[in-house]
Amino acid sequence: MGVAGRAFGIVGLGVMGGSLSRALKHAGAERVVGFSPDPAETAAAIEAGAIDEGRDAARDTSSGVDWWILATPLAAVEHLLAEPGTPPRAGIMDVASLQGPPLAWADHLGRAAELISVHPMVGSERSGFEASRDDLYVGGRVWLSAHDDASQSLRDDAVSVWKALDAKPEWIDAGEHDERMVGASHLPQVVANALAAVMARRGVRPADLGPGGRDMTRLAASSPTMWTDLLASSGGEVATALRSVADELAALAELLDQGELGGLAARMEQTRAWRRL
Repeated sequence: MGVAGRAFGIVGLGVMGGSLSRALKHAGAERVVGFSPDPAETAAAIEAGAIDEGRDAARDTSSGVDWWILATPLAAVEHLLAEPGTPPRAGIMDVASLQGPPLAWADHLGRAAELISVHPMVGSERSGFEASRDDLYVGGRVWLSAHDDASQSLRDDAVSVWKALDAKPEWIDAGEHDERMVGASHLPQVVANALAAVMARRGVRPADLGPGGRDMTRLAASSPTMWTDLLASSGGEVATALRSVADELAALAELLDQGELGGLAARMEQTRAWRRL
């Protein structure tokens, strides 16, 4: 069914929700209603033409949206799914990055047939509506998971929405997704924080960085609120992965201490080959 001529409700108008609202309007959505707990953000979205109305689609059963999209921190998803005023006939998508918890909450609340959990592999270290853009999702991989109770028609419709935004939707098991994200997303974030902390202690300023340093520390500017919310669910697994990073760093330090540049080069060749896969 795609996007054109349809209505959408978005809760959360930060970089993810704001970009989604822009993209939906750009793709021909007839109506997009949105809500942010920050009235200034809602006003900015209206002024930019990203939403038509600043209404809380999560609680407004008269909004008549086809899809209700939760672009909120993970901790807010359970609360929103439990809202008694949530539109009963709208499909629901969350974009909270972890998929196991939202699907479990939906099942517990009797809403498993309505929810598609979505993780677009896009984003920004910046936050807020001012960081949103209408092409954020273009070409981006979008992981989708659903409970067995979700109908095929709901699944197909969700795929059609993301394809209409020129994204690349792909189905995955929620457990496999969340395990994969520990290494592919959560670990890089915390390592970037650690690297930035060491640089700061050494007196390195962001203005001193070249392209490589900027690339490696870009994630250090990400929202602590969003990440502590996610790490509350994945923290144990991330801690184990961090210890593996610490072991690797210790091995590299030992090679440098001993002047074993050949061993260091061999490790660099291995990682270069991996990066080129």
